Amino acid sequence: MFTRRQFITAGSFGVPLLISPAWAEATPQATPSGASISTPPTSAEIVPVWKSAQANLEATAKPVLEAFWAADADTIAAVATDDIARLITAANLASALDALTQNQLQFAFAEVGAWFFGQFTGDRIAGTFVQGGAIDWYVLPEEKQTDSVPTGNWKGVIGPGVIDLGIELVFTGDADTLAVALSTPSQFVFSVPMSEVQFVADLPIGERIDLSTKPAGGSISSINFYGEEYVWGNHTVQLESWWDSTGKLASLALTPQPTLPATDEMEPIYARLPFDGAWLVFWGGDTVFRNYHAATPSQRTAADIMIWRDGSTAFGDGSKPEDYWAFGQPYLAPVDGTIVIARDGFEDITPQGPANPADHAAGNHVVIDTGGGFVYLAHCQQGSVLVAEGDVVMAGQQIANIGNSGNTSEPHVHIHAQSVAEFGDPNAVAVPMVFTNLLVDGEPMESAMLQAATIVENNA
Repeated sequence: MFTRRQFITAGSFGVPLLISPAWAEATPQATPSGASISTPPTSAEIVPVWKSAQANLEATAKPVLEAFWAADADTIAAVATDDIARLITAANLASALDALTQNQLQFAFAEVGAWFFGQFTGDRIAGTFVQGGAIDWYVLPEEKQTDSVPTGNWKGVIGPGVIDLGIELVFTGDADTLAVALSTPSQFVFSVPMSEVQFVADLPIGERIDLSTKPAGGSISSINFYGEEYVWGNHTVQLESWWDSTGKLASLALTPQPTLPATDEMEPIYARLPFDGAWLVFWGGDTVFRNYHAATPSQRTAADIMIWRDGSTAFGDGSKPEDYWAFGQPYLAPVDGTIVIARDGFEDITPQGPANPADHAAGNHVVIDTGGGFVYLAHCQQGSVLVAEGDVVMAGQQIANIGNSGNTSEPHVHIHAQSVAEFGDPNAVAVPMVFTNLLVDGEPMESAMLQAATIVENNA
C-alpha cells in the first residue's frame, strides 16, 4: 500500500484513543497447513459469506460506538481485551470527547498538505497532526498564558516518542484575528505562516455521514474493522474500532480528518478489473475514511484489493508472502494502451517488513499510457513482469503476477490512474477510474468506481 510524501519523515500512523500493546499480534484465522495458491472464489461463493460476516461484526461493534458517545464504560469493557478493559473508564471516555469539542485550535500547512488539530488548555496545546497519516503533537508556552486564546512563543514536538520532530509556533492576534507561524529548525523551516487558522470554543460533533465494516480477518495487517464518520465543523471526525480474531475489542480511536482540497477534474478512464474472480476492495473511494490514499492528490481514487476467503486474506501464519491468497495471482491489464514503465527485480518483502526498494513505494510495477492518463499497477511479484516499455497491451492481457514488493503491508492489487507517468510528481493529479461490466457485492453493474468493503468481480 502506498503512503504519501510526508512533511515529516515517517510512514502512515494511527492515533489510538485506547490500544492494546498486543494489537498487532493477532493470530490469523488459518486454513489447514499446506494450503496453496488457488483459483479465486466467485461472487456467488463469497458474497453471502462476506455479507454475513459484515452483519455479525456490525452487530457487535455498533453498540460499542454508541456506548462511547454515552461514556458507558461498562458496555465497552465487557467486550474488550483485558488490556483495553483496564483502560476503559467513564472519565477517560468523557475526556477523549472533550479533547475534540472544547477550545479547538486548527490550522493548515497547505503547501505540504498538513493539518494541526489541537485543544488549548492554557498551559498546553495537544492533539493530532494529519498529513496522510495521523500522529500526536503538542506544544508548551514559553510564557504564562492569560488570554482565552494562545499567545506568544510555544515549543513542542510532532510524534513524541516516535519521530520527535521539534516544532516552534508563534501566535499573534485575538480569537477573531488569530495567526500562527511555524518553524521546524531541524528541517531548516522558519516562520512559515499557517493558513485556515481557527479557534472555536465549542465545536460539537455532528451527524454520522458514513460507516464502514471490514471483517477482513486476523492476518498480519488485516484485522476486523468497524468505523463511523461524523460531521465536525468544516471537517470530519472518525470513531474506529478494531477487533481481534477472538471477537474482542483490540483498539478504539477517535481521530479528526481534514476536508480534502479540490483537485483538477479529469475525464475518467474506463477499465476492466485487473484480475479474475471475486476480490475484496479493502481501500477504495474518494474520502480518507474509506481510502487513506485519497489524502494524496494523485491517488484520490486509488484502490487496494485483496482476496478474502475462509474468513481472512491469508492462510498459514501470514508471516510470508506465499501465505496470502493474492500472492502469485495473475495481474491483468485493465485497459488498452502502451507500456511506459516496466520495473522488475526487487524482492518481495516479508509482510509488514521494511519497504523494498525504500525509495519507490510501488516496488516492481507497470504503468500503462491510455492516451487519457497513466494507469499504475504496483507491488508485482519479483521476476513476474511480462511486458517491456514500448509494448502495446490489450485489456485482459496478463502483464505480471501480484506480489509484495515496495511499500506494502501484504500482497494485494494496487491500482490508480494519474495525469503524468512518474510516481511522486508534485504536479500529478488523480484520473478517476470507472470499471465497467462488473459485479459489486454480487449485483450486476454497467459501471462503478471502487468502494471499500465491497466484493467485486468482472461480469464476463
